[in-house]
Amino acid sequence: MEKKIDIMSFLEKNVKPATGCTEIVTVGISTCAGYNALFGNMPYLSSSKEVPTPEPKKLGHIEIVLDKRLYKNAYSVNIPNTDGRNGISLAAAIGIFLNINKTNSLEIFRQIEPEVIKMSESVLDKVSVVIDNGKQSLYAKSTLSYDGHNVVTVIEGAHDNITSISLDGKRLPLKRPLKARLTTTSVNMGDMTIGEILKIVEDASPEVQDELRRTIELNMALVVEGLCHFSCKGGIVHILKSLIRDGLISEDILTKIKIAVAAAVEARMGGVSLSAMSSSGSGNMGITATVPIIIVGQELDRPEEEVLKSLLLSHMIVRMASDSIGELSALCGASNKSAFGAAAGIAYLLGADSEGIINSINMVASNLIGATCDGAKSNCALKAMSSAAVAYDSALMGTWGLELGSQGIVGKTAKETLKNVSEISHKMDDIDDAIVDILRHRIKK
Repeated sequence: MEKKIDIMSFLEKNVKPATGCTEIVTVGISTCAGYNALFGNMPYLSSSKEVPTPEPKKLGHIEIVLDKRLYKNAYSVNIPNTDGRNGISLAAAIGIFLNINKTNSLEIFRQIEPEVIKMSESVLDKVSVVIDNGKQSLYAKSTLSYDGHNVVTVIEGAHDNITSISLDGKRLPLKRPLKARLTTTSVNMGDMTIGEILKIVEDASPEVQDELRRTIELNMALVVEGLCHFSCKGGIVHILKSLIRDGLISEDILTKIKIAVAAAVEARMGGVSLSAMSSSGSGNMGITATVPIIIVGQELDRPEEEVLKSLLLSHMIVRMASDSIGELSALCGASNKSAFGAAAGIAYLLGADSEGIINSINMVASNLIGATCDGAKSNCALKAMSSAAVAYDSALMGTWGLELGSQGIVGKTAKETLKNVSEISHKMDDIDDAIVDILRHRIKK
């Protein structure tokens, strides 16, 4: 039976603007939703209600409980609009000074003003962070005591998916966003074939294409920001440009891809206020999955419609990988999810058929799989840049007919390959434990 999917609902759920690393944003969302619920400003309202500014003397305690992977990714990354500050405790404190409905939830840190930072830092001694090693999927729970009340907020499965808010032990009614309720068909992308996905891509409506233009606008704005303000001496972009000037590398399409991806990720991890268009819950994955395609389209002067359809294919392949591997894992998402999407999208843009696209995805798996995630931070730009480069090379090889056959972790189809990657991912829990232990040891130092 042909699988049907509501593409606008797919984009609504999986392709959204995010300001800052989505793991640190999740921390802010959890405390923000909890504090706002005290005053009736529940998440997903069509308009925001005003809530009083928290009074430090009324604040008892904030406890944040995170799964180990969310903890790992939120540990070091800068918080947007805070002049380079970081920390899970600070993000939790900042959340109570924001309005859950004033912006899209993944963009709440756009609301941060200098006075918010000052007030948040004044209550840091009231914040504690706990890791729940029993949680195997994305999980965040905040417990906030304020003015004699206790509110508990739980986020599960996705970075902005609030599943419950309880006030003084009583669960509050929680409405879901209208568009989410309108979704008629839920399809696990991991169960789809490349042929089925390509048919959906080919039939993309003008409305869908309009929505995909936002991916270009947001992610290329981050590229420009990174080139203008983060190409400092000693940084990745600066060094790549120096290597071009000194004749050690050429300024070809591959180098332009690497510079653009590194610039965007450096800017985002550096805490700029601009939003990235995320893919399957991650802004860095969104950048890595789309910027290479946009650069190839520009350099080869491809029609806009082809570029937009290539971006849709990439987003869908990233979701396919996420459904197979999991929302968060021990594997780097840029290397083990976005690179698949970017390779597929570039191959499609170059005119590859389904076999060429499958070859390109398999090429990434054979080349790159196994890169671990040691937490979100500025040097994620290195892995993103390398992943984009492998995606481009894989697309070229796959489109021009290189077939690997079924060997190693590579299967006959993309589905088989991703299933094998998933098997590897689920066997790597000990690596995540080791990384978390390293971070904890660093705290003690």
